[in-house]
Amino acid sequence: MNFDKLLAGWTFRTSTPDYAVGDELTVFVTGTNGSTPIVRIGDTVISLLDVEDGRPLVDRRVRIRVTEFDTQRHEGSGELLSVFDEEE
Repeated sequence: MNFDKLLAGWTFRTSTPDYAVGDELTVFVTGTNGSTPIVRIGDTVISLLDVEDGRPLVDRRVRIRVTEFDTQRHEGSGELLSVFDEEE
C-alpha cells in the first residue's frame, strides 16, 4: 500500500489557532472573565468586548469579528455580530 497517497492532504490542527483582524467566526461562548464573555478555540482565547451587561451568552452560538489578536499569546478581542437562536 502506498502510504504517501493515503496520507496526501492530511494535516494536523493546532491547539492554538491564529486569527487576523477582520476574521469572522461562528463560535460558542465558553465562559466569562469577570463580566466579559470569552470564546475558547483550543487554547486560543478571544474576549468579547462591549457586550451589553446581563446578556446571557455562555453556551450560546454566536458570530464574532476579530478586532485584535496577539499571535505570541494566542489571545485577542472581538466584537459580537449576532447571536443564533437556541432552536437552530
